[in-house]
Amino acid sequence: MKNKILIVWVSTGDYTKRFPKFISTLNNFLPECDKWLAIFSDTELGWFRSYGKNVYSIKYYHPIDHEPWPFITLKKEFYILKAIEASYRLSYPQFVCYCNSNIEFRHEIECDEILKLDKISVCHNPAWWHEGCDPNKFTYGKPIDPKFKCAIEGYYEYLQAAFYIGPTELMKELSESQMEMMSYDLAHNRIPPFHDESYFNKWCHDNMNKINILPKEYLMDYDRKDLFECPDPKIVMTNSDDTQYEYKDKYFK
Repeated sequence: MKNKILIVWVSTGDYTKRFPKFISTLNNFLPECDKWLAIFSDTELGWFRSYGKNVYSIKYYHPIDHEPWPFITLKKEFYILKAIEASYRLSYPQFVCYCNSNIEFRHEIECDEILKLDKISVCHNPAWWHEGCDPNKFTYGKPIDPKFKCAIEGYYEYLQAAFYIGPTELMKELSESQMEMMSYDLAHNRIPPFHDESYFNKWCHDNMNKINILPKEYLMDYDRKDLFECPDPKIVMTNSDDTQYEYKDKYFK
């Protein structure tokens, strides 16, 4: 029996420009699986039906508003949970995958490479490797103010919430935990320095036995792949400098 994979793709505004590349490379991703795509966007993207014939099926489309950054990304976990709930009415997916809008699958990836029955496969931020895997040198960093629900104590490995995949129930646990932390902080007018990724890293840090960290070729900045010594990655993130979001962090302390 084929594995059923629910893929969640959230994009509004200029970021919808990324959809053709994403969908046209999706045939490289788990080709032996049945893939369903749940789209959350302010654009109907009706032309997607010309891509990926016999590669995927659209099981869910939900219109959402284009919101200022970082609110759109803070709601990501809500959309993932909504997609899972909607998929239950169709047929239960064994795995759920989240992809940023600028993700492209450059080489074929098979099930045994990334699918784990008891773990979520995650990736470091590509720059993590470039900085020698040293949290003291990495330009991002963990929230150290204990008032944040996502504050991390001790050593940590910075993970990027751009691409991750795991068994459905475990992905639900991850999303629900992030929603709980985020809701508390927002109620107190607080947004952590790296938005949804701060909550993602907190859950992963506290649940290391539930994650599988993939090698760097599974998530790499396309423009810096040579600098980061990964010239032929399987999954890339393309440059998003041509996208625009109104930034709202200034309203929060």
